[in-house]
Amino acid sequence: MLLGRKISRALQELLLGALGLSSLLIGIRLAVETRHMPLVIGSLILGGVVGHLLRIEQLLESFGEWLKSLVAHVPGFRVMAPAGSPPTEGAGFSVGKAFVTASLIFCVGPLTIMGSLQDGAAGDPTLLYTKSALDGPCSMVLTAGMGFGVVFSAASVLTVQGSLTLVGRFFQDFLTQPIRTEVLAAGGLLTIAIGLELLRIKKLPTANFLPALLFAGVGAWLLGG
Repeated sequence: MLLGRKISRALQELLLGALGLSSLLIGIRLAVETRHMPLVIGSLILGGVVGHLLRIEQLLESFGEWLKSLVAHVPGFRVMAPAGSPPTEGAGFSVGKAFVTASLIFCVGPLTIMGSLQDGAAGDPTLLYTKSALDGPCSMVLTAGMGFGVVFSAASVLTVQGSLTLVGRFFQDFLTQPIRTEVLAAGGLLTIAIGLELLRIKKLPTANFLPALLFAGVGAWLLGG
């Protein structure tokens, strides 16, 4: 946050643009690994419909704003924002939106899914250590450009990575490589959506597509994965 207050808005946008382009690269690479393209496309459509009906994006944004309201009452605390931004926003992003975007970046990627599953199934956290080394600088750039809401994504990381580690421990025989490939391909499409938003090309309710990961995994299993 101190960095965000000292750098210009133009540099903030440049850093977010770099993350956006990186998200596109990672997402495309994951998406093209699919062996069942109709499955991934169908999972994305079905997942989007379910996520829209469940209002996942709105619920997560509201949760982020609720977290902000909790810490705002802590004595001596105030939400810091980049210089020239409204008190609770950075580069045009609300606290809730910053929370959702950061949570998706940190929780949908391949290192999150594969690292957590590997940690649970084999007791090997090497990929998670690698992810932590990458997420550190990324979180600083996001916080500088989007504001304090990024900090709350720590709760998402704890919940998602912890849950996936437990899944890996109890369902290691079920999670075959073909299933992981299709789940990561669907996650790659979500990562592309994040990149498009960071680049301000297209704003999508990306969190509403999260059920696609589940549908992709179940679909791959039904196909003999």
